[in-house]
Amino acid sequence: MPEQSWSGAEALKIAIGIEQDGLEFYTHAAERAASREARELFRGLAKDERQHLETLEREIRPALESGDWGWSDNELIEAYLRSIERPEIFPGERGGAGAERVEDDLEAIQIGIEAEKNSIKYYTTMAEQTAHAGGRQAFARLVQEEKAHLEMLFGARQHLIAQE
Repeated sequence: MPEQSWSGAEALKIAIGIEQDGLEFYTHAAERAASREARELFRGLAKDERQHLETLEREIRPALESGDWGWSDNELIEAYLRSIERPEIFPGERGGAGAERVEDDLEAIQIGIEAEKNSIKYYTTMAEQTAHAGGRQAFARLVQEEKAHLEMLFGARQHLIAQE
């Protein structure tokens, strides 16, 4: 099998998949949420994932199409992308299928926490390794937004635990 050369297009495809899985998971989690607070949280997160998809299309795709995309360390990024190919950001099944098997709001929040941590790792690597300034900034902004999601989910988890 020939060696695959990974480019910004593959990184973008993976990022789009991550955000689509998040949109689907949070949409289904909102539909299944038992509490109003969890439903509002998941709806807000789904809205943010949709905005992240728009960011990827608006800011990263043009950088790729300009032909000005590159990696700081091609060997490192190729090894990383090859190792994950399509990362399992949302544990278990991807997107909505995973949300349908969630037992309660607390479990959905915990899955969201793990997913956001995994997204942060991926976007951090992309931000550190892309040589394109615009791409680096867009990935760095996504890292900050995913960190904000993580904080919201941690807060919601603490709130639910305190109610039990």
